[in-house]
Amino acid sequence: GNSYWLTSEGTVEKRNAQGVLVWSEPFPVINEDLLGKIAVDAEGGVYGVFSGGSNVGRLARIVPNDDDDGADLQYVVDIEPGTYRDLLLRGGTLFLARNEDDEKEAYIDAYQGLPIRPTSPLSTTRPIRCVRSRIARVALCMPRLRQMIG
Repeated sequence: GNSYWLTSEGTVEKRNAQGVLVWSEPFPVINEDLLGKIAVDAEGGVYGVFSGGSNVGRLARIVPNDDDDGADLQYVVDIEPGTYRDLLLRGGTLFLARNEDDEKEAYIDAYQGLPIRPTSPLSTTRPIRCVRSRIARVALCMPRLRQMIG
C-alpha cells in the first residue's frame, strides 16, 4: 500500500506502493523542533508534533485532498509545552509522550476529536522515551522501567 515519510525539512510525503511520490505538504515549522515521527489516521490525516522551547507546543494535522492528488494543512493547535519524545495514534486517540525540560516530570497527553480536546494526562516522575501499543493497553518506555496504562 501507501507509505508516509517525514523529511528532515519537516515535509510529509505520501508515496504509493511503487515508491512514486503522490503528494507532499510541509508542516509549518519555523524556529521549532519537529518530533521526527508522524502518525497517520484511517482517513489519511497525518499528525505532527513540534515544540519551540519550554513555553510552547503545537500539534498539526495535514489531510489529503478529496481526489488524493495533494494535501493541505487542516489545523495547528497549541498544546502543553515540553520536550516531545513520541506519539501514538490508537482507537482515535493521539497519545503524546512529553517530558518537562528539566525531566523531573513527564506526561502522556491524550487528544481526541475535532477540535482537538485534551484528556487528563498521566504523569510520572521519570523521563519517558516512547509510547507503544500493547494488546489492549498503551505502554510507556522509561529508563529501566515500563509502565502500562489502560
